Amino acid sequence: MLLNTINCSVGLMFASAPATKKSSKVTTAGNGNAAGVTSPRNYGSSIRKFNTLSLITGKLSTGKRLSASEKRYLRDNDPEMYRRSEMLEKERKLYRRRLEKARTKDEVRKLNMSASAHMASEAGGAGHGGNSGSGGAPAGSLELTSMRSSVIRDEHGAFVNSREYRKLPENVRELIRAKRKPAKAGSLRAAALPPIRNAASLSGTAVLSGAGGEYRKRGVSYLV
Repeated sequence: MLLNTINCSVGLMFASAPATKKSSKVTTAGNGNAAGVTSPRNYGSSIRKFNTLSLITGKLSTGKRLSASEKRYLRDNDPEMYRRSEMLEKERKLYRRRLEKARTKDEVRKLNMSASAHMASEAGGAGHGGNSGSGGAPAGSLELTSMRSSVIRDEHGAFVNSREYRKLPENVRELIRAKRKPAKAGSLRAAALPPIRNAASLSGTAVLSGAGGEYRKRGVSYLV
């Protein structure tokens, strides 16, 4: 009787072993979100997304312009960073317009010094936990202020290397001297001539002087 009971117990144990192992496997697979994270496809996709966003963010941090495809990627995958990129683009355009209004190279330098001082002041306020930032910047955002400074630096460098900047006089004194400088001789002669209002063909007699004396010719046209 005891032997039969032991045999039945052993049989039940072996019969239930596969079911227990299967149940444990299912429980492990459904524990938290481990199954979704550790799948090779999802893991690879997450890594690619992280790397792409890091590259785009790094580009913004150095003040560089984003391409249209990079902007679309931010818009679809990181709306907050996309909002920042739009803000930085507005900052760039505003500074560019100020540069283009400068009349001398000295004004360009002063404009850059003023913008740099303003950004340094903002960075100091953000570092001390200021309550507000200009240009829509969130309070205390050192990262965003650094990005804005990089945009100013990048746009200033591009303008200084442009033909438009090279044409500017060095300072106000040179600007005044350039305005007072007379026009070229050819331009003066052209300005001294009266404007031709109309053209009329007049038939008359013209006296032309030649080496052998004077002779007459009819049918000469004049512009009056």
